[in-house]
Amino acid sequence: MGIIGGAPLAYQRTPSAGPHPILRLASRRSVLALVQLRQVESALKASVPDIDLLEVLLTTTGDDGSLPLSVGDEVGLFTSALEAAVSHNQADAAVHSLKDLPTEPSDLAILAVLERSAPWDVLVTREGHTLEELPRGSRVGTSSPRRAGFLALARPDLELVEIRGNIDTRLAKLDAKQVDALVLAEAGLVRLGVARAWQRLGPEPLLPAAGQGAIAVQGRADHPLAQAVRRIDHRPTHRAVEAERACLQALGGGCNLPLGVWATVQGRRLQIRGSLLEGGHVGSASAEGDLDAAQALGEQLALALRRALGSS
Repeated sequence: MGIIGGAPLAYQRTPSAGPHPILRLASRRSVLALVQLRQVESALKASVPDIDLLEVLLTTTGDDGSLPLSVGDEVGLFTSALEAAVSHNQADAAVHSLKDLPTEPSDLAILAVLERSAPWDVLVTREGHTLEELPRGSRVGTSSPRRAGFLALARPDLELVEIRGNIDTRLAKLDAKQVDALVLAEAGLVRLGVARAWQRLGPEPLLPAAGQGAIAVQGRADHPLAQAVRRIDHRPTHRAVEAERACLQALGGGCNLPLGVWATVQGRRLQIRGSLLEGGHVGSASAEGDLDAAQALGEQLALALRRALGSS
């Protein structure tokens, strides 16, 4: 591994004897990010066997677990370095947790979304308590305004405290009794093989964040290997998260917006529901339509949520 201009050099993981096409994949260095990167690599090798894959591993600003909540949830904190690597031709595509990817227009396209894992939030405690069983005054750790806001409505007697860091760091703080419970993404725990008991908190009282549980591959639409990447796209998941992200974008929010939104696909039909917290009040709505109208359905849901809260 070398450094040129502050960016790590790519290294080849799948060498071959012949002149195969090479795809450079950018990823964060965290354990979970690498697990997700390997899922993408496996899918690509299964779909396009004659491709060579190189990894460009980066440390992003968001990987600094010491950042306060007000800074730590800024849009693009975990993704901008990866996007820059692709834009500056240091990588051909980037692998993201889709929920971290900003909804603002970009020169890069989401070329593929893998089939979604469980989108839910889960409650993890030392004793295996459920949300209903947690004693009054229990300290629940989360860095998400969405999770904190909806949990405060469900259990106003709990103390919601900011907690940052990767999954292992947060679990260590739980074991050290710095908090009594954690709210984490189920998908991350499953991908890391974490052997803990947890309670699923969705769809009630917590709808997931837009795109939660999905892995995206982002790149230039005109790249020579863009079509090869598109071959691993799971269309129902892609359409579902497209609708969720359209809702989030229409509401003008990022990670700080207390919005829960969840879309599902059955055949040609897409159903989407959402809950938005504003001023201590919750607006809830749903929409349904054709699979190919995902963008419009997300925007329709955003309008319905505004109306439910009495705003235009």
